[in-house]
Amino acid sequence: MSASFLYDCFKAALFNKLVNLNGGDTINMCLVNSTYAGLAAATDGTSTVSSTPTYASVIAGNGYEVTGTGYTAGGQALSGPNTALSGNTLNFGVTASSSGDVTWSSSSITASGAVLYDAATGMLIAYLDFGGSQVSAGGNFTVSWSGASYILIAAT
Repeated sequence: MSASFLYDCFKAALFNKLVNLNGGDTINMCLVNSTYAGLAAATDGTSTVSSTPTYASVIAGNGYEVTGTGYTAGGQALSGPNTALSGNTLNFGVTASSSGDVTWSSSSITASGAVLYDAATGMLIAYLDFGGSQVSAGGNFTVSWSGASYILIAAT
């Protein structure tokens, strides 16, 4: 079962104007192991280890980030972020390349999910569940996006 979600701390920061999604903040994507994937699915972002989870205190501090050839701790910086409002839907997008895909080249990695976080503050933004362990063995490890927006917030 896929259990991707936005972290509660991010939702609160968004509504309190503590995060700049219109190009002011650098967003990183790091890859996480199956131990974190299980924890993330169990909490659904409501209280992942602490009430104000950060990359350093949760991911790096507890050994949840993957290691392997071709992967650097902290993951990759993404382009953007950018936002667009369409009716009652806020579209939030980040990319790593013109295709939008995030790729670790010539890598040997096993990951069960990815975490988007603010590089300056470490605030966790979103968890992306891969639906199980994904493996690259000396090839590319690619996270592919479908469409131009990756997080949609809609008012109904």
